[in-house]
Amino acid sequence: MVACGGLFIGRLAPTPGVQALIHLQSGAHAARSGFALVVCGLFVLTTGWLALGEQVRGSTDGVRRVVRATAVWAAPLLLAPPLFSDDVWSYVAEGNLVATGRSPYVSTPLDLSGPIVEAVNAKWVGVHAPYGPLPLAWGGAVSHLSMNPWFGLYGFRLLALVGLAAMMLCVPRVARLAGRDPASATWLAVASPFTLAHGIAGAHLDLVMAGLLCWALHRAVHGRWVTGALLVGVAAAVKAPAMLVGAGIVLASLPPGVRDLWIRARRGVEVLALSTSSLLGLGVVTGLGTGWLSGLMTPLEHLSTLSLSTQIGLLLGALSGARLVAPLQVVGTLLLGALTLLTVLARPSGSAPAVVSATAGVMSASVLLSPVVHYWYFLWCLPFLACAALPSRAARVAFSMTLMLGLLAPVDLSHHIPDASTIMLGGVSAAFLAALVLPLAERSRRHR
Repeated sequence: MVACGGLFIGRLAPTPGVQALIHLQSGAHAARSGFALVVCGLFVLTTGWLALGEQVRGSTDGVRRVVRATAVWAAPLLLAPPLFSDDVWSYVAEGNLVATGRSPYVSTPLDLSGPIVEAVNAKWVGVHAPYGPLPLAWGGAVSHLSMNPWFGLYGFRLLALVGLAAMMLCVPRVARLAGRDPASATWLAVASPFTLAHGIAGAHLDLVMAGLLCWALHRAVHGRWVTGALLVGVAAAVKAPAMLVGAGIVLASLPPGVRDLWIRARRGVEVLALSTSSLLGLGVVTGLGTGWLSGLMTPLEHLSTLSLSTQIGLLLGALSGARLVAPLQVVGTLLLGALTLLTVLARPSGSAPAVVSATAGVMSASVLLSPVVHYWYFLWCLPFLACAALPSRAARVAFSMTLMLGLLAPVDLSHHIPDASTIMLGGVSAAFLAALVLPLAERSRRHR
């Protein structure tokens, strides 16, 4: 149902081979029909996902069953037009630029011609790439085989599958080491409608980044912290916030009980140096260099509805009349840096449960404090939250947010529904409050 809905509302690159879909989408009721299919499909998928979670919890073959279900659910989405976001067409356009010998950090999709220019969202068609060299090089390699935009789309869907496969392999193993049920962790991180909607249907780069980071932490908790640090740099070559997982690599590399700040700081510098070397090395190998540094500011050109610092800045600015968004975004970034440093210097080391919990905390903070936040950024922290032995209240929040963000995926299609931002904020707030308030209400009822 979700894939079929995409035929009505998914953004198309208007090539000759999809004229039938273009005609279908031009119908008077096409958008309404597609939206209804997608919403109903996500509801049915969520129901099946919840039932699967009950069945596999504690089961000896639970991980295998979750992987099999994920494969079945993901298959129809692989062939559908992009859903819930148009970003993948930007990835394809940037790959076209690389294939034609131009840097996406210097040129923009407007410098291209043909259907791909029409497919890229008007908001991003004239801006430089904010991503690292790895996905740009991948897009360039795919575009060398064919400049057809649809071929490029399936190339990035393949990259998303690589990220999903890495999570399938690493999440259950890390969860087992951290004292969590591997089947339940895999169910939450891998099979959720949220992961499928944004990672596969939307083909967001955050899924391959999450897969690489899971692999990095898996290597680190097995004593291969150098490999883990290098993999963090590879993940940062997709998106820069991946560098924050270096805090978990540091803790995993130290023996239990190490409190010496000098030893911790030195190891932090070593991990940072290794991660940076692999990141810069990929820039050299791909020929794209460090142009991604200038692109990091690109997303700040648009205010982010889900960014806490942005919304606080807007609220205080409305009350005071001052422009406070940028200062509050800086404060949020500084707080994130301070929290990461505190994690490296003060959190327990050497223990897999402690390492995974610390990594989950840092990556959750990166989503909460980032100046730009989209739905799919929750993929940065979801696998670590799924693997961590969290307090019951935090575990409920993680589950509720995963559930709600999956159901809210169609809201990002703001050209189909009014007041998308209000619905977005309301749904996220409701999920958070429900996770905190409902258990208290249930406890109060039992005491009566």
